Amino acid sequence: GVAPLIELTGGFVGDLTVRENVRLTAGLHGMGRAEVSERYDDIIDFAELEKFQDTPYKHLSNGMKVRLAFSVVSQLEEPILLVDEVLAVGDKAFRDKCYQRIDELLAEGRTLFFVSHNEKDLRRFCTRGLYLNKGGLVLDASIGEVLDRYNADNS
Repeated sequence: GVAPLIELTGGFVGDLTVRENVRLTAGLHGMGRAEVSERYDDIIDFAELEKFQDTPYKHLSNGMKVRLAFSVVSQLEEPILLVDEVLAVGDKAFRDKCYQRIDELLAEGRTLFFVSHNEKDLRRFCTRGLYLNKGGLVLDASIGEVLDRYNADNS
């Protein structure tokens, strides 16, 4: 399976509480009830939403919504992660925490498909790159080669 970190906040229900949304969203991603219960505290702790568990989702800030969604999705046991610049939302401290979590998932042997315009992040997480332009593949090579070519083409 695939853990999508793309448009993270899709699938959450505004009128449901944080607690209800964690159970619903994790369940929709294939987590069983026992597993959701086992991981619930870790999800809430990572999202830093301990005081908001009974708050309706629609009352959370955008940053809180992204924290919750990333926290749920990063607990999935999927072998492939799709990440599409969703972590640009939120404060630096939480972004760093997410990056550390991604590092942990990669260390477990997961595969990351990472779409970004941030060269630093691409170099951090990727060993191989695909340079696309107007829907076509320009280059499939090491991340360094791909970024060098992209920068040369766009300077």
